[in-house]
Amino acid sequence: MADLSKQYLLFNLEETNMGFPLECIKLVLRAAELMKVPTTSGGPIGLLDMRGEMVPVYDLRTLMRMPSATLSPDHHFIVATPGGHKEAFLVDDIDEVVDFTESRIETPDRSNLPPFVDGMVRHDSMLILCLSEKQISERNRPSN
Repeated sequence: MADLSKQYLLFNLEETNMGFPLECIKLVLRAAELMKVPTTSGGPIGLLDMRGEMVPVYDLRTLMRMPSATLSPDHHFIVATPGGHKEAFLVDDIDEVVDFTESRIETPDRSNLPPFVDGMVRHDSMLILCLSEKQISERNRPSN
């Protein structure tokens, strides 16, 4: 049986290396000014005007229980459609797109992983935390 491969966009939050599943990414943009919205814990930090379409932007640091970032032109937005809903995520820096085979992704005990992390993989002497599209898309859904 063939070892399936999945592509990830590598990026950084502070000194943490992470990967976002490429299959749900629409585009990557340099950070820009956002339309202000009332903020709530875990809610959007603002709205991004994408050619007339208003897209909510979330600080991925806050979602990962890290200190929030002050928006800077050096930051980037990852515009994605986890669960079919267009959202943008503020990240520090974009690295590259890589393929990881399923056998390379380690899945340790979930209780030891940060939120939204599916597993981790070693790549070029770095430890990459692989985000889960499913967990990100379900973060705001009420439990049944």
